[in-house]
Amino acid sequence: MSKDVMVGFRFNSDVDFEAILDHLETIGWTCLRDGVVMYMVDDYDWKDLPPDRIGNARREIRRSYDAGEVVALSMKLPGEEIYGNLVFHADRSSVSFIPLLDYRVITGAPRWVDLSWYIERLATSLEDFTLTGITASDEL
Repeated sequence: MSKDVMVGFRFNSDVDFEAILDHLETIGWTCLRDGVVMYMVDDYDWKDLPPDRIGNARREIRRSYDAGEVVALSMKLPGEEIYGNLVFHADRSSVSFIPLLDYRVITGAPRWVDLSWYIERLATSLEDFTLTGITASDEL
């Protein structure tokens, strides 16, 4: 069964992907998944590079982001083995987090993702960027 899970954040003004990434990395988020940096550029072209080439990935993401395209990176939440794709939208004032398949689920209702768990961790990580809205969905 396929799921569509997403937590979205809206900010009161434009945010830059590098400012958010730098902030997340200082509080323990990492860009490594399965030993590589996985990222998306050119409207949904996923790529991966070894960790020592993260600068190359950031430059490529910058080019696509500056061209008005949607970009993303796979990220690992601090202190957890929970991964997701952090998507930076072309409008510059919204970001989405799409949890990857090993979801954190609601104990009493395991077919549903524990969206409140994700929202708490993500909102506290992004609060410094003046959030104005949060949306979340889990659809079968």
